[in-house]
Amino acid sequence: MILTDDRLFEDISILVRAGLLIATMQVVVEPLGGLPLPGLVVEEVTQLGWLVIRSKTKM
Repeated sequence: MILTDDRLFEDISILVRAGLLIATMQVVVEPLGGLPLPGLVVEEVTQLGWLVIRSKTKM
């Protein structure tokens, strides 16, 4: 998943610091021919992240 909305960067960075996601900052190009812009590429939900998701869905 590639996020380019600045409002989501802080939320995702909290999840990365908590060890729930693996994500990197990259320059991405809009698929419809836009200018390059910074994007947050979420690469993986960690094993701990999946455990949290599962525990929240069982509530």
